[in-house]
Parts: sequence; C-alpha cells; structure tokens
Amino acid sequence: MPSSSLRQDNEMVLTKALVERGFSFPPSDFFLEILKAYGLQPHNISPNSVLAISNVTFCEGHLRVTPELSLFQYYFTRQEGENPQSTELATCGSITFMIRPGHVYPHTDRRESARYWSGGFFYLKDVSDPASTRKLPPFKNCPATELPTWSHCPHISESLQLTRAVRRICKLTEEGLTGKDLTLSWFTKRIQPLQHRDRLMFQYTGRDDPMRATKDNLSADAIDKRIRLLIKIPRELHVHVCNKDIHMNGSGTALEALEENELGTLLRVPSTGNTDPEAASEAEAPEASRPAKRKKPAPSSPRAKRAREVLSTAATRKLEAEKKRLSLINTSNKGQPAIQHFFKPSG
Repeated sequence: MPSSSLRQDNEMVLTKALVERGFSFPPSDFFLEILKAYGLQPHNISPNSVLAISNVTFCEGHLRVTPELSLFQYYFTRQEGENPQSTELATCGSITFMIRPGHVYPHTDRRESARYWSGGFFYLKDVSDPASTRKLPPFKNCPATELPTWSHCPHISESLQLTRAVRRICKLTEEGLTGKDLTLSWFTKRIQPLQHRDRLMFQYTGRDDPMRATKDNLSADAIDKRIRLLIKIPRELHVHVCNKDIHMNGSGTALEALEENELGTLLRVPSTGNTDPEAASEAEAPEASRPAKRKKPAPSSPRAKRAREVLSTAATRKLEAEKKRLSLINTSNKGQPAIQHFFKPSG
C-alpha cells in the first residue's frame, strides 16, 4: 500500500486491477452506492468482486434499466477476507462478493486469484468537477468494518421492477447468457462500466460513441491476452465471441413492457444443481425453510432385537431347505430337471 503522505491534492489511490475490471473517473452512481452501502474503499474489494459489480451493469444493455443496489444485494452475498497473519479483516480484499446459493444468475468462471494485485497501486488525479458529488470516499489505509448491510438480502417482492428484473435474468440465463458474455459485452466495446455515463449501454452506437474510453479496438490477440486476466478461459480457446450481446442503438423492449413469455419462472438452484420451479408471479413465494435433519432411530429394545434374530434364522433355514430340494432334483434326474419341479406347490 503506498504512503498517503506522497499523495497530492485531488489524487486518489487506485489499483491496476480496479481499472482493468471497469473503473474510471468519474465513478458511476452505482459503484458509489455500493461503496457507501457497505462502507468500503475500492481497495477493500477483491478483483473478482470488482468484475462482478461491473458485470451487473448488463442491466443497462439487456434490461434497459440502471442497475440498482437492491438487485445487487438480492444476488450477491459477501465473504470476508481475513489477514493470514491475524484474525482481522485484510485491508486489501476485505470483502468478496459471491452469488447467493440458489439464485439463478449468469455463471462466471472466476480466476482463483489475481496474483500481486495488491501491489499494483498508483495515484490518479480526480479531474471531475469539484462541486460534483460523484467522488470516491476519502482514502483510508484500513480494512472495512462490517455493517448490517453486509448480510442484507431484499425480498424479491420489494418492488415490481426487482421482481421483473429477476424473472428476466432467469429467462436470459435459461437461454444461455453467461458471465463471459457479460464481460465481453463491455470489454470489447472499450466501455468502463463503473465510470459515469449520461446514457445507458443499450443506447451505444458504435466506435464513435462517447461511452468508449478510446476509439481504438483491441485485436483478437489482445482480447485473448487481456480477457484471461479477468476470467478463467480454457487454454486451447483463443477466439472469444459474445454469444448473447447487449441491445444497441436504442433497440430492445423496456423491462416493464416485456410479455409474460419473455420472463422466466423464478428458480432456486440447490447445491445439488437441480432446479425447482416456483410460481411465475409478480411476488416470490416465501423462502423455504431448511429441511429438518432426519432423526436417528431410537435404540432397539431387547425384545425387538430378539424378534429380528428369530426372523433372520427362519429365513436362513428356508433358504437352506430350498437349496437342498433343488439339489435332490438335479441328482434324481441326472440331467435337466422336469419343469414341474420348479412349480411345486408350497405347503
């Protein structure tokens, strides 16, 4: 972590990993809202989680709505990152955001770690309007402090937009939308999703669009090299195509105008990977309670134990008698036994 004494006025401490995963000045309202709600500094968030926040902005391109804190909290829970040398939270990577178990969301093959990311700090001057409220919180070289919001999960019926957004995301996921698609949709267009923009991504028009950080496109080799820094990619795969891209040029249907068949059935995916459909209504069914642990059978009484032993002995004797009968049939006929012997009446 760099010394704060070297920092000049209007300079912020950033990490290379933060910029690679979609941040730029001035910060977006969505990113600032997350920092405020969770009481975080940018360096408190692990690189994989910065990417997760950037990918939530797919709401702009696929749902034509701005991403909201309630949607993020519905899908993501947190995992604390501890300092290996103490029981306190780590300053760099205090918190990691993970998909809540059972919530259907485009899957991302996360990299196991971003090596040495906490050493890639640099100073960058915030050139935004001094009167603007879109500013990162003052720099503090300390870990995050847990807040009640860290464990908060809004109910899906909190708002109609949240309900419809979740159902639409279920449908898109069912149709094959992946986390790689989410990343490629902004990465290949040179958009920094955690930077403030006056327009939403579905209004993107092309190479000359001011949303872009640069007009220069990345070559296929550059995309292959850089995307591997963000997500896990099979070694033999070198051509990366966004299979389900965002709407562009103002196309697509507004979330509130989608037909019922364009909204998915609310699903929960248990850890086994099975899916249980819920009622496709505007309000989610109440959360199911944890299944009760199966009670261990009570110890058998001596009487019950003796009864089982008697039954077992009787079954053994019956089996031995049947073997003896078949043996007599074979020896008496000196060959293939007559078929009627196998249908001998019991009694």
